[in-house]
Amino acid sequence: RQRRCREAPPLAAGLWHSMFLDAAGRVLACGRFAAVGHGDAGIFRDPFPVSTLAGVRMRAVAAGVEHSLALTWDGRVFSWGDNSYGELGREGTRDKPALVEGLVGVRDISGGEACSLAVTQSGEVFRWGKSFHHGALWPISVEGFAGVRVRRVCAGPSAFAIGEDGELFSWGDGYCGRLGHGDTQDQPSPKRVE
Repeated sequence: RQRRCREAPPLAAGLWHSMFLDAAGRVLACGRFAAVGHGDAGIFRDPFPVSTLAGVRMRAVAAGVEHSLALTWDGRVFSWGDNSYGELGREGTRDKPALVEGLVGVRDISGGEACSLAVTQSGEVFRWGKSFHHGALWPISVEGFAGVRVRRVCAGPSAFAIGEDGELFSWGDGYCGRLGHGDTQDQPSPKRVE
């Protein structure tokens, strides 16, 4: 029996920050450090709009431990926050959102421990940052889905992806059996969860 999953709401929480989308598609953030995207390292106790993204309508947000991602309705990805391991997928400013170059037509995003994932409308998965046995400073394609069109992704110390037909894949750190493969082995590439 294959596992099936549903869509997620437009909110996200990292270690030190939280983000939400309002009805107009504006990113609201609160918390501390650069991950909130307000341009300095203060503490923001109330959510308020990330001014750098004013006028850009977002469809999703994602939070890593200390970094943030936002997805526009036209499939572009913005990133900001900690970039110690390349989790922003770009160089440049960290305290305010900036575009992740080279990603187009994105339909879903996820921030992990020190990494990020994105999946395109065509079902291709990209990863960047300190992730799953292989670091990457820029978005690179994830191999191993064997013709499956992915629609959702989730990043952490391990990663999960859901195919168009609801099939579930996992890869990364297998500590405590968290990949769902019946063992504690690390999995360097996507493997179907049975």
